[in-house]
Amino acid sequence: MAMAVGRPPANDRGVSRDVEAAPTNGTLKPASSSGVGVVEDLQLRVANLEKLLHVSVEASGLNVSAPQVGSQSPAFSLTNDAGQPQSTAPEPYTLIVKGQRSRYHGPNDRVTLLSQFQEIKDFVNSIPKDSPSIITLVKDIEYLQKDPRIKFMFRRKSALQNARPMTVLEESLPSKKTCDRLFNIYVDQSEKTRRILHVPSLLRNYEGLWKSNGRNFDTSAFLPLLMTILAIGHTLDDGNDSGYQNDEKSYLHHAALDDVEDLIRRIDKKHRIDFATLQTETLLVIARQIRGCTADELWRATGSLVRSATIMGLHLNPARLNKISPFQAELRRRLWTTILQMDLDASIAANMPIANTLLDFDGMIPTNIDDKDFDESTEVLPPSKPLSEWTDALPQVVLAMALPQQFKIIGLMRSAPPGTDLTQTVEEGRKLKDFVESLLILRLDATSHGGIDVWKRISANICVRRPLLHLYSIIIRQDSPMGANFADLQQFCLESSVSVLNYRDHFDPMVIDPSTTNSNSSWKLFNVYFKNDVILAFLTICQHIRSLTTKPQKLDQNPVSAHTRGSDTLATDPQFTKAKLIRLLENTLDSLIESSADTGTDIKDILFLSVAIQSVRSGSTGKVKKKMMRDGAMKALSAYRESLLRSCSDTDIQLPSQTRNSVIDEVTSNSDEILMRVTSET
Repeated sequence: MAMAVGRPPANDRGVSRDVEAAPTNGTLKPASSSGVGVVEDLQLRVANLEKLLHVSVEASGLNVSAPQVGSQSPAFSLTNDAGQPQSTAPEPYTLIVKGQRSRYHGPNDRVTLLSQFQEIKDFVNSIPKDSPSIITLVKDIEYLQKDPRIKFMFRRKSALQNARPMTVLEESLPSKKTCDRLFNIYVDQSEKTRRILHVPSLLRNYEGLWKSNGRNFDTSAFLPLLMTILAIGHTLDDGNDSGYQNDEKSYLHHAALDDVEDLIRRIDKKHRIDFATLQTETLLVIARQIRGCTADELWRATGSLVRSATIMGLHLNPARLNKISPFQAELRRRLWTTILQMDLDASIAANMPIANTLLDFDGMIPTNIDDKDFDESTEVLPPSKPLSEWTDALPQVVLAMALPQQFKIIGLMRSAPPGTDLTQTVEEGRKLKDFVESLLILRLDATSHGGIDVWKRISANICVRRPLLHLYSIIIRQDSPMGANFADLQQFCLESSVSVLNYRDHFDPMVIDPSTTNSNSSWKLFNVYFKNDVILAFLTICQHIRSLTTKPQKLDQNPVSAHTRGSDTLATDPQFTKAKLIRLLENTLDSLIESSADTGTDIKDILFLSVAIQSVRSGSTGKVKKKMMRDGAMKALSAYRESLLRSCSDTDIQLPSQTRNSVIDEVTSNSDEILMRVTSET
């Protein structure tokens, strides 16, 4: 079922101002003076931020105005006209300024979300003064999270030190036994929703490499791609090191990706635009993402991929191009869709603009066929199968069909100033919601397709719903008028949030049958790709629980009456009772803590979520509420520390809390980042 949607507005990072430009008079955190103490400075930075901004703007005589939709003026409009009125609506972002440094945090960043929960913000402010035990736990956890291994691995001095990059890859290729193991892990766990390669062709090239023994086989294009695949397989390995050599593990873990990137940097311009090179670059970005690169780094990398793909013409309908075979045309559609999806996901995660500005999807949807149905010799692709029939390509086909509408929703969200009527955005969200609900084959309760890979269904479901969850999160933080569609959107987003948290149970090694799936690899991927979705779903449910105990306003006076009606309807739904939702949140938090050693759960997320539960579960106020939040944080952080200790091989480890001379050196200036840098007095 195709969606009848208009062409999404064009946007670009720092270029298109009518869609992606963010309001510029948001929450501003000025640098502190050197004469203020650490605790007082922290409290000062987070108190009355909007008032501080208003004062600073009036004092400077500058007018910082937010761009309107369709405006062609620059994103930052600075004039000396101090007479124009300033917007009083809360801004959906935070800007932290320290001297010449500045850091932007978008609408759904943790720093901005903290302002959504004033009680949590006040509690975090008070931690340095009132909760030294929490600080002690944070110091211990930070110490345990430090990698005891050497952070920088210097390349071994050998004959390879000054060799050509291709020679380095050839000499560093692991044994066939190791390659077979890691190659199969990649094939089994990847190429599901992010289609980059044609699996039968990949298998033929892999077998040809070993059969040729390096003779009569051009390794220049395939070897960098293979080495990246092996590095991904190594990261996803379940830990069974049988057959591994220490030098093979060390190389794949440290130097392999750097060597591939070094080779790509050195190739000439002609080979730089080779299709296999772009495939390798895309795999490199995925490999870096799986290894935990930051959201900012990922956003930069996916933007570069979009531009490289555009230079090669992947944004053009391949059916209209000469000298491109049906096989190559289909691979171009798949890779273009994958790159756009990766950039959309990275942009949402980093709260930054999307790189793509060319949204003509005519003829760009991949064909719904299996890999075995076509190859290099295919002269005419077989007809696309209906969406009710499962194929290797179906998850990506669904994502490709949803992309134009997702881009449109994100564009409208980013371009709307605070207080804007979001009825149009909600209407566009309804179209995407209707499309998702029409995809019966992706439902986990689709009994006729019980044998289909659960990962494919869940991954496609979360990716398609992601913009809606972010749209809903922004709407409920703004006193903006909304149409009747909002109640349906609210119901859908709450159901989706509950589903996202429950999806973890399908891959959590603590609860599933290990004989039914390769749980460890899928678990790693889930926590890499969907960590932010879990956190946003968690906070969405917290918002709903809070609304259950908030006295509603009269409907004829409430500018968000549809929001209130939706909350009233959900309050009577037996599956969304407060007790059930609290239990779901507690179980999710316990799972995040228990898996922290394997998944690298951020301590700031654990602190935020543990306090958020206690903040919304009770209608009490004052000291009673503060004690609940403190006890919740202590319980969660203590469990986090114990989880890390159980995974630590050093049984004689001495924590900072056990060292008398350990002191707090610095408290970060962000109220949600209550992390300490610890030094030891000598």
